Amino acid sequence: MLPDVSALYRDDLDAFILNHPLQTPEIDLPAGMLSDGFSSPWYLRWYVNRVEQGWIAAWVHDRCYQQAINTKPWADKLFYKNLRRCRVKKSKAKIMYLAVKLFGKGSY
Repeated sequence: MLPDVSALYRDDLDAFILNHPLQTPEIDLPAGMLSDGFSSPWYLRWYVNRVEQGWIAAWVHDRCYQQAINTKPWADKLFYKNLRRCRVKKSKAKIMYLAVKLFGKGSY
């Protein structure tokens, strides 16, 4: 199981700020890191809200994209792996994985 995320929302940035550093098996997240949570357009937030089960998967994915850690395919597969570690249903995790695989943009 992955650790819980403790973050504050900054309205002026439209982003969350990580309160404490977090360690996952693959990536360390520094305190002060910014994330928008699950990046979903407003019209899909009924299905994937910005903050919900598996939120740490979004943080790890954002860190990979921000720092160009490893490769985009690796980051996207890690996103799916972390969703499943957090017990997100397999069908929903697959849809979310395909969304980042097809539409995700990072520093790669």
